[in-house]
Amino acid sequence: MPRSAFGMVASQQIPVVPKPDDKGYKQPPYIRSTHAVQTSSRLIEFQQCVANAMAGKHFPDRGAVREALAAAAKACKGRRGREEEVF
Repeated sequence: MPRSAFGMVASQQIPVVPKPDDKGYKQPPYIRSTHAVQTSSRLIEFQQCVANAMAGKHFPDRGAVREALAAAAKACKGRRGREEEVF
């Protein structure tokens, strides 16, 4: 018996409900696909820039991580094709 389109899509999604840390920071629930593939070169470059900015840093709690990610994202925004150091 063929599966419905809704059943096929629902079977390829994973609900994620993050738990709050000891300071009360909590990420909202979201759905993750089992086959998510990023093909945008701009997105990949942006994520690499943010990853490089965050590399080697340690944070006391999720709030500090969120602030650092926001600062890194702001610094990396619109940097396409530029190779200079972010931080």
